[in-house]
Amino acid sequence: MLRKIITTICLLLLSGLVFGQTLTNMSYNSSFACTTPSLPFFPVTVTASAFPANPSLTAEFAWGDGTPVTPVPIMQSFFTSTHNYSLPGVYTVTIVLKDGGGIILDTKTITVTAFCNLIKGNIFKSNDANCTYDVGVDEPLNLPINLELFRAGTRIDAFTPTGFFYNMVTGADLVNVFTLQPAGLPPGYMVSCPPGGVHAFKFDTLNNENNTFNYALECDGSTNFDLEILSMRGLFRPVANSYIYLYVGNRACLPTNGIVTIDIDPQYTFSSANIAPLSVAGNTVTWMIPGLSGSKTELIRVVLDPVGAPPIGGTVTTRAEITPRGGDVNPANNELIQVDPIVGSFDPNEKSVLPAGDIRPGELLTYTINFENLGNDTAFNIHVLDTLSPDLDLASYRFISSSHAVSTYFAHSVSGLNIIKFDFANIRLGDINDPEHNKGYVKFQIKARGGLAPGTTIGNTAHIYFDINPAVVTNTTINQIPQINELSGKTHIGTLSGINIYPNPASNIVSVENGYKQSVSLDIVNTIGQVVRTAHAQPGLSQINLKGLSSGTYFVYIKGLNNVQFQKLVIQ
Repeated sequence: MLRKIITTICLLLLSGLVFGQTLTNMSYNSSFACTTPSLPFFPVTVTASAFPANPSLTAEFAWGDGTPVTPVPIMQSFFTSTHNYSLPGVYTVTIVLKDGGGIILDTKTITVTAFCNLIKGNIFKSNDANCTYDVGVDEPLNLPINLELFRAGTRIDAFTPTGFFYNMVTGADLVNVFTLQPAGLPPGYMVSCPPGGVHAFKFDTLNNENNTFNYALECDGSTNFDLEILSMRGLFRPVANSYIYLYVGNRACLPTNGIVTIDIDPQYTFSSANIAPLSVAGNTVTWMIPGLSGSKTELIRVVLDPVGAPPIGGTVTTRAEITPRGGDVNPANNELIQVDPIVGSFDPNEKSVLPAGDIRPGELLTYTINFENLGNDTAFNIHVLDTLSPDLDLASYRFISSSHAVSTYFAHSVSGLNIIKFDFANIRLGDINDPEHNKGYVKFQIKARGGLAPGTTIGNTAHIYFDINPAVVTNTTINQIPQINELSGKTHIGTLSGINIYPNPASNIVSVENGYKQSVSLDIVNTIGQVVRTAHAQPGLSQINLKGLSSGTYFVYIKGLNNVQFQKLVIQ
């Protein structure tokens, strides 16, 4: 009897039952199901893992279409198998995990879609009155266009591409009629193709030759313009060289000349720029940028020299503005004030967040991912993966802008986290020898979840892929929900011991105590750098009316004391 028990235990150990081998992390990929009509099959790849790994195991795939079972020997934890379905449809795949003796250890199922559920297209300004994107004739739009997808009249998805899109549709089926249409257009644009702006289709007929849905736009004849400071990045060191990278554009269709002005912090002086300035008056530099439109943005690259040796750890304040404001449909985005640190060295591939540091639950965060090609050859395709913290509210995501046309879509990791993929297909980014054309960025906003507990930390890191090279991993941005009372009470501003602003948090009114003998000006700036309120504080006690400003984090910039100081202000 004892010998039988020992023999049984040994068999169980060998079969893996004692160790508990199970199937996990099941997923599938049907992106290759968009075949051409000449290839009448629909390939689907299923991936799974068996833990712990055991080379004696075998996985048997039953594909749910009556074809023979596919046995797959498991040489490592993760394994895959691909099957060609002869008919489009939705199938249930069963994976049976067996040991070397044929004993079943685990069984799992997964539902797969074996048909083309990929839609793609270009969004461009048409110059030849057709629906086809003609390279060299039509102009790709570097503007976020909101597209909505409907199934039988019910909206199931919305996404915001710039220039092109490439989306795997969740919720696709072979029965219903789907429609794709824009949800509003930038100023001065109208859809010339398709008629009415609506694409209607069914997935049972899609393949790689008919799943392209282009949008051709034209100017509607209006004179509207929307000049904008798109993004600014400052790289400051205590020695030469330091840089400002400023992206400017016009969200409207009508080409418009812009006058761009940069006020440089007095710790630095202007040295040179990739575009010759119109004028240089002290630390104020001005450019005239012609013909800005939705299909033409401009990068101004400014080189700076330090005055003396600015201290590492100090800050630099830069102001940028684009005019004219008169006639601009959205003058709020014409000005940007930004504070950057002085560092000993900097990484060209980095991520930033505004506001940084302490935030409130539900706070709106603005993330910017900068990338630069430091290789010695053109980067033809770049994609950025950003894994979002579960403490961020995915429903609040909003695309802001990018340096190049980009397609954006969401994926899910095997651990359930949300991942944003920014796909810069055919970007053709210059190499290290072309500093005016080897840089790019993408900017988006998302809110922290409401109700987060004090002490919650929100970290965010991006992975940047240049062609087939390994990922370049950025720094990790950190926000945190402060402990109670950390942001309350009277708040001292920077190093100006004679100025106090209170209460903080504030609601309708904030008081300013100015202990100096001269007045100072104050700009209240939101988290994307837009000046939303301007005031002057005379010596003594003054008040600023905050009515009309949304709840959130702002920055107060104090000017007039031969310096610029700033402080975070929370409005409830």
